[in-house]
Amino acid sequence: MMLSRRHLLVSVGIGMPWLHASPSFARSFKTIPQKPSARVVVDNDFAGDPDGLVALTHQLLSPKTIVPLITSSALNPKFVETHLAGRSASAGQDIARELIRRLAKRANPLVEVGAETLTLEPTAAAHAIVAEAMRDDPMPLFVTCGGPLTNVAAALKLEPAIANRMTLIWIGGGAYPTGDWEYNLATDAAAARLVIEQSAVAL
Repeated sequence: MMLSRRHLLVSVGIGMPWLHASPSFARSFKTIPQKPSARVVVDNDFAGDPDGLVALTHQLLSPKTIVPLITSSALNPKFVETHLAGRSASAGQDIARELIRRLAKRANPLVEVGAETLTLEPTAAAHAIVAEAMRDDPMPLFVTCGGPLTNVAAALKLEPAIANRMTLIWIGGGAYPTGDWEYNLATDAAAARLVIEQSAVAL
C-alpha cells in the first residue's frame, strides 16, 4: 500500500518524539558556548578557482578559531586570464577583502598580498606571516595554504625561526608515494622545495 506524504510524515513523527520538541529545546542547540582554541592564517590564490573563497568563508565563520591574517598568492602565469596577468595576487587580495565586507563580521583580519612573479623575495604577505608567527600568544598557530607555497616559503626564508612556531596545512603534490604533476606544487616548485626539503616546519 502506498502512503501519502502526509501519512508518511505523521508515522515517522510518531516514532521520533524529538520532532515535536519545544522551540526552547531547539534553541538550546544554537547556544552551546564555544571559544577559539587556535589561530589560523589563511593563504590562497583567491583570484583563481572559488574553492579558496569557500574555505575562507568557513574559516571566518568558525567560532573555534581566530583568523588574524589572510595572505593572497599569485596564480600560475601559464593559466592566468589576460585581465589578471601580473596582478593576480593583488586581485585575490581585493576579492578576499570584499568577502570579509560581505560577511559583515566585527573581526577584520589583515589581508596582505604576496609576490606577483612567484619569487621568494620578502613581501607584505611574508612579513605579516613572520610577525604573526613570532607574536607571543597562548593559542597555537596554523597556516592553511590552498595554493602555491610562495608566501609561506618567502616567510620561512625571511625568518627561519618561525618553522618552530607554527604548523602548516597544505593541499598540494601528487598522490603518495609515486607523485605526479599537480597545480599547487608545479606553480612554484622552488617554494615547495624550500618548505618541504629545507625547513623544519611541521607539515
